[in-house]
Amino acid sequence: MTPRAVFTAEGVVRQRHQKGWVEERGSERKYWYGHWYSYSKDEQGRDVRKQTGEVLGFKSEMTKGAARDKLQKIIFERCGEQVKPSDAVTLEWFYTNRFEPLRRGNWSPATLHGNQGDMERYIKPALGKVPLREFDLFRCQTYLNKLADSNYSESLVARCRTMLWSIFDVAVELDYLRKNPMARVDVPKCKPTPKPIIAKEDIARLFGAVTDTRDRLILMLGVFAGPRSSEVFGIQWDCYKGDHIEIRNTAWCGKLYEWRVKRRDSFRRIKLGPQTQQLFEKWRAECSDAAPEALVFPGRGGRPLWVGSFLQKRIQPIAKSLGITVPVTFQVLRRSCTTRNQKHGTMKDVQAHMGHASIETTGDVYMMEIPESVARMVELDEMDVLGSVQ
Repeated sequence: MTPRAVFTAEGVVRQRHQKGWVEERGSERKYWYGHWYSYSKDEQGRDVRKQTGEVLGFKSEMTKGAARDKLQKIIFERCGEQVKPSDAVTLEWFYTNRFEPLRRGNWSPATLHGNQGDMERYIKPALGKVPLREFDLFRCQTYLNKLADSNYSESLVARCRTMLWSIFDVAVELDYLRKNPMARVDVPKCKPTPKPIIAKEDIARLFGAVTDTRDRLILMLGVFAGPRSSEVFGIQWDCYKGDHIEIRNTAWCGKLYEWRVKRRDSFRRIKLGPQTQQLFEKWRAECSDAAPEALVFPGRGGRPLWVGSFLQKRIQPIAKSLGITVPVTFQVLRRSCTTRNQKHGTMKDVQAHMGHASIETTGDVYMMEIPESVARMVELDEMDVLGSVQ
């Protein structure tokens, strides 16, 4: 079977969605041999078509239909963007060879790790080998329904829905699909995701028991500034400006990523309350290296601390000894900060403090003002939990 062809302005033939053809060969033992066309440029830059072939397998071990399927995959892998045979393009192949390479430049290391984990654990086992052309509303919705029936949390099911929607959206953009099959798929009713918060009385008790200056400052930032854990351990001394800190780096798995944050609107200034400012100055006087480029909270070898190790070794044992049952994590501290500050400021103030305000370019972080209402909100939160400055 010859490939579908079109003619360029110069009259040169180029293939479009070729299928190739399979023939039987061999005198003693029969085998399938596949043919297709490959294209290259000659010295004058003109397209040159060349017939190419490859042994596909023995006839006794492979049907002709299986040989054709194998040939389709070979054509797709060898010719790349020139041909897109629908049976060869599976969800797994498209994610690995098109979606992730296209999108990963905008992902933080933690986001990349999380997306890869969701794909490997929840999506690929069920859908990875399915050709893109076979996805429709029914298949996508029943997949999410099965996740919900398996007692997975609402947040996990929603993540899988978002991932699939994004993958198919790129497939549409690159002309692998005509429309996005996730467009009308809903998140089914799932097991609610626990969203605990720490009471302010427990936070005050925890502060009373944590005596190390560094540990108290990290806890203060988590409780009152509301940053993500990766943002806390990515702070350098030149990010500290006295009454606020600038979030522009992240740290993950002991490595610093300068000028890399979760998303563009995460570049921001975070207002510090008076007591947090005092503790920052105390820690600067005590730490071994307060050079502008040095990390505020270095681990071994000057690398960033690992958030899991820090919490498990330095904070959570103290919380357990105090009888605090709510898990002390930065996510819980961030949620608790958001909840408390609804009574101290407006929702717009809370969103700005948490880093949800829109920022056009990374440079805007240096021109972005902190509203007086946000500053007052942070001060009220400190006073409400810890009392007045001693």
